[in-house]
Amino acid sequence: MFRRQQRGFTLIELIIVIVILGILAAIALPKFLNLQRDARIAQLAAMEGSMKAAAAIVYGKALAAGTVDTNSANVVFAVNSDGVTNVTLDYGYPEGGTNNGIVQVVDYKPTDWTVTNNSTTNTTTFQWRNVTNCTVSYTSAAAAGGRPTITVTNTGC
Repeated sequence: MFRRQQRGFTLIELIIVIVILGILAAIALPKFLNLQRDARIAQLAAMEGSMKAAAAIVYGKALAAGTVDTNSANVVFAVNSDGVTNVTLDYGYPEGGTNNGIVQVVDYKPTDWTVTNNSTTNTTTFQWRNVTNCTVSYTSAAAAGGRPTITVTNTGC
């Protein structure tokens, strides 16, 4: 006669496995949260690069067309790409502080970014998904020969 032995895990073994899984989860969770912050900071860096590239392309096209104006601050310039017809310029670069400048030439998803314009300081701020202090700000060139200023704030990401 054969006897079948039942084998399984003891209660102690199960508790040890649960404790080990808990320790691993406690180690992995902060790493995961840090990756989310790193991803938001990477989005800011991508937006900064997009602004720099867009401003340089518009400036180059304005320079080639002879529409870089050193006397007046604003010139309307046709870009004719991706549905953009006119971009308001400050000394050849896209203007900040309105929806007719840098906002026209930067490719962004409105569901990911909140855009705020300040016409007093000629600054346009892109805020990542309404996260406080997770922004990229673009300020128009202040004088002929000057360049726009792009400021990244990532303390709240």
